Amino acid sequence: MTDGRNSPNRPLAARVVTALVLGGAATAGIVFLPTAAVAVLLGAFVLAGSWEWASFAKCGSRARGVYVVALALLMFATFPRAELLVDAVLVFALAGWLVAAYGLAAWPRPLPATAIAAVGIAALLPAWLLLIHVHGAGPRGPWLAFTGLALVVAADIGAFFVGRAIGRTKLAPRVSPGKTWEGVGGGIALAAAAALLASHALAVPLPAILATAVAMAAASVIGDLTVSMLKRNVGAKDSGRLLPGHGGVMDRIDAMTAAIPVYALGLEIFGLLG
Repeated sequence: MTDGRNSPNRPLAARVVTALVLGGAATAGIVFLPTAAVAVLLGAFVLAGSWEWASFAKCGSRARGVYVVALALLMFATFPRAELLVDAVLVFALAGWLVAAYGLAAWPRPLPATAIAAVGIAALLPAWLLLIHVHGAGPRGPWLAFTGLALVVAADIGAFFVGRAIGRTKLAPRVSPGKTWEGVGGGIALAAAAALLASHALAVPLPAILATAVAMAAASVIGDLTVSMLKRNVGAKDSGRLLPGHGGVMDRIDAMTAAIPVYALGLEIFGLLG
């Protein structure tokens, strides 16, 4: 969840154009393509993110390649069994984010490279697999998958603009000085508004989707702060340079890696995947 008040000095126009292009492509793909094709397209994006994550663990080029290939093999092995692995994947994701939360609490204590690498797998694989699971869950699965991404984007936009306008109270100054509690509140508020629209569009109970959206927005803060911490740990401003106005892939999907497992869990708890 990007807070715009003290965010890096990137051209806002480039940020908006990149977001529109990515958003349009993601919407078209998720809504109109079959689940297998969506898995491949999103998988390629996630693997690009894993290349950046390996740099957080201070891997050289060869080790980064091995890391990406290892994740690709895990994705290939788990995709056919996504429905059977949901519970195990959720537990795996929770374990990874608990380690990340410990790292945030202990910062600026040095972070072990092996732990960083393991958390990367626990962040990227579950988010990808669970989103694909949602996409393939019946006729409205593609729209539920789109809604999950839209809720995270809404939280990100709310945090950016509210933080930019009125952000004053620092959220985690040692990890990410630009993020504020006002930005967090703006993100939660806009995610809640998006949940209201989703409730009407998908004919799902408002309390269920609203509770899920608020929990997602809160989780997205952990994802964002974790990547900020890892960048700071290696002295990097951005995770990469692939996306104009945003930086790297992980700069764009950091919040999603934490929020999507929460979304999938919410859909399961409230029985919205039937």
